[in-house]
Amino acid sequence: MSKEKDKTAKQKKKKPKYEDDGHTIVDMNIEGTSWYRGKNYDPNVPKLTRKEKWAVFKGAFLSMLPAFLCTVAGFGIAILLMVLWLK
Repeated sequence: MSKEKDKTAKQKKKKPKYEDDGHTIVDMNIEGTSWYRGKNYDPNVPKLTRKEKWAVFKGAFLSMLPAFLCTVAGFGIAILLMVLWLK
């Protein structure tokens, strides 16, 4: 009986070697991850120069400036009202 067990142990099925065929099962391009690329991503788009980056930054800052000033003014008025009311 021990001989039969030895034969079956030696004749175990060998696992097939895994070979990557390159197909994708699940797309790992998930929104919110650092490697996310949108639908319109094009790696051939030229990079911005330093002047262009500053122009974009300046334009974005100037577009947000009115809302920021209104918020600061609102806080200032609220603080002024509290100071006057608590005197």
